[in-house]
Amino acid sequence: MLNIGVEDVDGELLKGGGGIANGRPSHKQSEKDVGKDLGAGWKEQVSYKDGKEVPYGTKGSTRPDWCNGNTCGVEVKNYNIATNLNGLINNVSKQALQRAENLPAGMQQRVIIDVRGQTVTPTQERTIIKGIVEKSNGVIDPTSIRFKR
Repeated sequence: MLNIGVEDVDGELLKGGGGIANGRPSHKQSEKDVGKDLGAGWKEQVSYKDGKEVPYGTKGSTRPDWCNGNTCGVEVKNYNIATNLNGLINNVSKQALQRAENLPAGMQQRVIIDVRGQTVTPTQERTIIKGIVEKSNGVIDPTSIRFKR
């Protein structure tokens, strides 16, 4: 039996849960690719509670996918827009509200939605942005939401 592996952006063979299937990256691959896009100075999976950095896994803490000091936290999402648009909006909004209570004061929250391998219409994009802004009570600003293609 011939096994053909899927490689990540570094050419490393991925095991289950990684890589790109049907033109869509896994959520882990999305996070890794966004980290490369962000560049130097960003840390992965930093935990915060009550405005302070805490050890990974601290009960009640929140953990954006990427952080740049205490100035910006980035959450990477990879949802099937055709079948789970509302799930995306609800999840991002809920996380944003919880993070607003636990991230350092003034830390901006950003969202990058990986839509590679999908056809997403401008109407769907507007619906997502509007839904996140409204359900997060403005914690997420419309200019802080980006789509990765």
